[in-house]
Amino acid sequence: MASKTKIYTIKLNDKTTYGWTGREATYKGLENDLGIDVSDPGKTVPEGVVFGGKVKPPRINIRTTSGKSYVRFINPDKLDEMVYDKKLIGKKINSQDICWVSVKSN
Repeated sequence: MASKTKIYTIKLNDKTTYGWTGREATYKGLENDLGIDVSDPGKTVPEGVVFGGKVKPPRINIRTTSGKSYVRFINPDKLDEMVYDKKLIGKKINSQDICWVSVKSN
């Protein structure tokens, strides 16, 4: 089965929304938790979307109980709730249980 490409966006401020494309499975099931909007290619994206701009949303490290590690963008407004309050722990990414989350430092 071929993977579907999606357009992902995160609103950074009133004037800028950061956008990127990726496989559908990359954020599947975590879109709301990470504060990411998803649309299909060809659909209208929010006004002010910047693809590949210098200002990017924060990234987080996600570890699973099977030992896998993932790096994903997160909406800055969701950092406290999902990372520091650990609300991502116990959720799934790629059918694996999340056991640890931290802010990516570089």
